[in-house]
Amino acid sequence: KAEPAEGGTVSLSSDSARYGDTVELTVESNTGYRVSTVQVNGKDVFFYDGVGKISGLTEDAEVEVTFTEKGESMPEKVLPGSITATFYNRQATEIGISWHTDQEGMPIIKYMKAEGVDRVNPDFSDAVTVMGYVYFTASNYANYGVLTDLEPDTEYLYMVGDEEHSVFSEVCSFKTKAEDVGKMTFLHFSDSQDADNLGTIWGDGLKDALSKYENPAFILNTGDMVQEGGREDLWRAMIGLNGEYLHKNILVYAAGNHDYWDAYLYGSTKCAYSHFCIDVPNDQNVSYGMYYSFDYGDVHFTVLNTGDTQETENWGLTAEQQNWVKRDLLSTDKKWKIVAMHNPMYSPGKYGSLEDYNFVALIMRKQLNQVFSECGVDLVLTGHDHVYSATYPISAEGEALVKTKISNENGIAYMVNPQGPVHLASGTAGNQARGVADSFAEGEKEVFRQMEGTETNHCSYSAITVEGDKLTVEYYDVDGAAGTSELKYAWGIMKK
Repeated sequence: KAEPAEGGTVSLSSDSARYGDTVELTVESNTGYRVSTVQVNGKDVFFYDGVGKISGLTEDAEVEVTFTEKGESMPEKVLPGSITATFYNRQATEIGISWHTDQEGMPIIKYMKAEGVDRVNPDFSDAVTVMGYVYFTASNYANYGVLTDLEPDTEYLYMVGDEEHSVFSEVCSFKTKAEDVGKMTFLHFSDSQDADNLGTIWGDGLKDALSKYENPAFILNTGDMVQEGGREDLWRAMIGLNGEYLHKNILVYAAGNHDYWDAYLYGSTKCAYSHFCIDVPNDQNVSYGMYYSFDYGDVHFTVLNTGDTQETENWGLTAEQQNWVKRDLLSTDKKWKIVAMHNPMYSPGKYGSLEDYNFVALIMRKQLNQVFSECGVDLVLTGHDHVYSATYPISAEGEALVKTKISNENGIAYMVNPQGPVHLASGTAGNQARGVADSFAEGEKEVFRQMEGTETNHCSYSAITVEGDKLTVEYYDVDGAAGTSELKYAWGIMKK
């Protein structure tokens, strides 16, 4: 039953719905007020053309609607920046849209199918309108909304903006995944942090990658997108100046240390989470990042939050996240399992291999090696050290399985039925190049099949393709100034 709310009215399509029914909810603000939140049992309800649907009612369902007085805002202060589109739910069938503004406004999203639309001057007058939500982040405002009931294998156009002032972003787009994904390629970048060049180096890599792999399933960045996570101007520059690439693709993110180390926050929290709209599991604390998972084709992706190391005494993941990751990996029957996180468990850089620096890596090995092995993880993607490396498969005991069988096909060496995951670091997408460590702690160097440092002002990335029984990694180094792109390593994993 809808109760009266100060600042507006709330109504349900039925006051006598049976448990499990779906009912429609409408809200209307009084003059001078706006809708602040609409939640059912603590979960946001998103409104499409003014109507929100509540599914699966239960006896103890609580519908909470709050209205707040509208503050004065100026059109230029609610202009959208830092726009991202990502997978909202585990099935990757819903898309979460996030953007930031300087003032609190009345956020909305307009979206429609791209087919048959004039791409130069699209008409959004008949587009679906989604009511967004907004919250304060210590220095600016995060806005977000979710697009549902999307058709598979379909391109959509969208723009975000402010309902009161009718100011909107550029036109952005994304393509939904197909119902039957036979082959998929995604792009792995990391550490694009680049305060000096404002993202132009990552832009060189994005341009190169998207010319080779025109319609990737998504772009994955394993952390440190910007140098100082608490500075919104850096997020706006990094995402906005690369908008021709990032505003046309799904972006998946794992929080990096520059999103959660105090020196980079300037009082902000939720630096990563506020830039990506995701239905995170476990009612988790997202102050230092977020962990979540999703399926794409025959691949299950698990994204971990190494920001948890800020909350534990031993610099490892929290018990909550450890318990969740094991449940998550065991809950899927997908053929392939890929984990993404920022801090490496194995790296030939200082944070993976040098004594006095690799304490996070060491504790995470104790926490995760056995879990990854027992749960059948195939590939672990990391960043943080700004180098390229690929390990041998790693056993539950942390041993390098150097005798794994190799099958060469078309010049590519595939590891056949490895009994543990391979750990891959794809260099750096920013201007902070680093070399492989000059010395290693005992036993560290032997786990790597391949390793090398990165070049100043070069962008490196991996294109990862999964098709049937094969997973193929192609690692590139891009020199934007010279206009060159070099395929440096190609290898894979095969299941027989």
